[in-house]
Amino acid sequence: MFTIHSFKNKNGFTLLEVLLSLTLIFLIVFPLFRFFFQAYDYTMESRNKTIAVNIARNVVNYMEKQDIHVMKAFLEQDKYKNSREFARLNWTDCVIDKECINNPTTCKQSTISIDLANPENSKTNDATDENALPLFNNGANIADGVICRTVLRPYINDFQYDEEHISIFLLDYYDDKTTNEAIVKLLETEQDHTTLDTQINDKLTGSPQYESQLMKVYVVVNWSEKRDNIVLEGVISDEALR
Repeated sequence: MFTIHSFKNKNGFTLLEVLLSLTLIFLIVFPLFRFFFQAYDYTMESRNKTIAVNIARNVVNYMEKQDIHVMKAFLEQDKYKNSREFARLNWTDCVIDKECINNPTTCKQSTISIDLANPENSKTNDATDENALPLFNNGANIADGVICRTVLRPYINDFQYDEEHISIFLLDYYDDKTTNEAIVKLLETEQDHTTLDTQINDKLTGSPQYESQLMKVYVVVNWSEKRDNIVLEGVISDEALR
């Protein structure tokens, strides 16, 4: 004969106990998730900063190989045109028309017609001058500015760095540590170009040194809205000094 047992007195978890257990789990696990998220953000930020530093180094190396006479002519005509003591460059200066980037095979590199007597009268992209020189030295007779575009507009980790992220500041050589440090500080922190122009001009007091042999170049990479820009310095020298 079968005996039927009653399960009415079997103990279980009450709703309150379940809620208390979930609360304890949440209090323990949430800080761990927060730690993992912070670690991930830190890792990604470190990676992006390393990329930015490497980009800046690459651009500095590229600029230091440029012809000082070409860069000097560009600087002088830009100073005259914009009434400031420096010139600003980015990848759009590699080519005559930046819209060609939609079809890179049509890109034509920028040129400069140098007026030796009056460098401020030098002209960029003068179609009437058959003897105009390439603004950037591309090497290997590459005439479409592809090296320049690759260096100043790199595509890394599915992200396109462009004129909003990479800028080059070209100016005369000032052999003054205080001036150089002040300019670097401005380039690291200042985002507004109008304000930046005025502040840099204010720092460039006195006479530059070695005008015919040396030029200063600052490369700025804006890699994060929350962090200071990466700024590296370089020097463009006369071929005779290299």
